Amino acid sequence: MWWETHDRGAPELVPNPARKALFERGHVVGDLARSYVPDGILIGGPPLTLEERVRETRDAIDRGAQVIYEASFLEDGVFVAVDILERNADGYSLMEVKSTLSVKDQHIPDIAVQLHVLERAGLKVMRAELMHLNKACRYPNLTNLFLREDVTNAARAWCADLSDRIRDLRLTLSGELPSVPVGSHCDEPYECAFKDRCWPPMPEHSVMTLFGIRKKKASELVSSGCPTIHDLPASYKSTGAVARQIASVKSGELVVEHGLMLALSAFTTPIAFLDFETVMPAIPCWNECSPFDQIPVQFSVHVVDECGLRHHSWLADGAEDPRPALADALILACKNTGTVLAYYASFEKARLHELAKALPTRAAELLEIKSRVEDLHPVVRDYTYHPAYGGSFSIKSVLPALVPGLGYDDLDVADGQAAAALLERVLLDANQLPAAEMLALREALLQYCERDTYGMFKLFCRLRELAGMPQV
Repeated sequence: MWWETHDRGAPELVPNPARKALFERGHVVGDLARSYVPDGILIGGPPLTLEERVRETRDAIDRGAQVIYEASFLEDGVFVAVDILERNADGYSLMEVKSTLSVKDQHIPDIAVQLHVLERAGLKVMRAELMHLNKACRYPNLTNLFLREDVTNAARAWCADLSDRIRDLRLTLSGELPSVPVGSHCDEPYECAFKDRCWPPMPEHSVMTLFGIRKKKASELVSSGCPTIHDLPASYKSTGAVARQIASVKSGELVVEHGLMLALSAFTTPIAFLDFETVMPAIPCWNECSPFDQIPVQFSVHVVDECGLRHHSWLADGAEDPRPALADALILACKNTGTVLAYYASFEKARLHELAKALPTRAAELLEIKSRVEDLHPVVRDYTYHPAYGGSFSIKSVLPALVPGLGYDDLDVADGQAAAALLERVLLDANQLPAAEMLALREALLQYCERDTYGMFKLFCRLRELAGMPQV
C-alpha cells in the first residue's frame, strides 16, 4: 500500500497482458451488471475529481434517485465508489460486483469499507450484497447470469474495529517505508506486485525448489542449516523425482532412469503432438456455455510419420462459435495417426470430452481421438532430471534443459496466461483492434501454439536418444 501511494510510476504497477485482461473483464462484468438493476444514474469518473464525484452523488440522492452506479463518497479520508447503490423503502442496499463465481473471504473487507464510509456519510444501509456470476447460467439465456448474496452480517462484523484500522493505515502512509517481514501474506489473497523488492534472491538450487515440497518443510530445512540442495545430508530421505533431483543437482549431471526405453515404446506411430489454447469468457457467448467454461479456440498438431514432420494449425477467426470448425480441423489433422501425445494430457482430454458433449454429430470421432491421447509429462518426470529443471517439470523448464537453444524466450507470446488474454481480445474484441495489430497478434499466437507441439516433438526425439532408441 505504501509503495502504491508513494511510487505510483513503479514498473511493478504496469499490468502484464494477463493482468490487463483481468481488469478489462471486471469492467465488462461491472457494466453488464447494471442492466440487471436498471434505470440508474451513472456518476462520472475521471477527469472528474473525487470531490466532484462525491458532489454528483449527493445531488442524485437529494433528487431521489432510486439506483446510482459508481455512487461516490469520501469520509474519514477514505474514498469509495459503490458499484450499485439501490434505494429501498427503509434505507439503501449497496452492491459490490465481482467477476467471480462465489463470495470470497477477501471480498468482505472491500464491502465493509464501503459500508463504513456510507454510514459515516449519513446513509442508512440496510443490506450489503455481493453480486457475482452464476455457474448455472447457460447461453443464450442470460437472465440468471448474476446471483446476489447477502453479506451484511459478515461486513458488519469486519467493521467493528475499522475506524482504528483506517487510522493506523493513514499513519503508515504518512510515515517512512514500513518494515514488514516477508511471509505468506505476500501471496495471500493475491500476490503483492512489489514482492521482489522484499524477498531476498533464492540461492541456486534452493531447497525451496525441491519438487513438491511444502513451504513449511522448506523453511524448516533452511532453519536447520540446509538452504540449498547441496547442503542436504546423505541421510535426507527422498524417493522418486525428488531423489533424482537431489542426485542430479549434487552431481551436476543429467539423470536418466533405465525404464525410459520401455515407457517410450508404449507410444504408437505415427504420433500426433497436440496442444490446445483456450479462452474462458466471464460472460458466456456460445451455445450452452457457462461463465468461465474453457473453450478451445486454437490448436497445433505436429504429426511425425515415415514421410517426416507435418504441421497442422487452426485459430478461430471472429466471434462465432469456434467449436464446430475446430473439431472438423482437428479430426482431419489426427486422421490415420496412432498415439496422440500431449503435455499434461488431462487438459487436452477434458477439452475433447467437452467438445464431444457439445457437438453430438462429431462425438464419436472426438472421443476416438481422446482414447489415443497419452501424456509425455510423466515420462519426463519419472525417468529424467536435469539440474536446469529447477524443480519444475513444465515444458517451459524441461525443453531448454534437454534441447538447448529451443525455448520460448524468442516469442512475443511466451506463456499460456498471456495467450489466453490475447485470444479473448482477438476473438471477442476484434472490432476494436486495428487490422495490423490483429494480424500481428494472430501470428504471435500461432507461433506460440506451434512452439508447444514442435517442442514436444523435439523433446520426444531427445528422450529417444537418451534411451538409446532410433529416431522416428
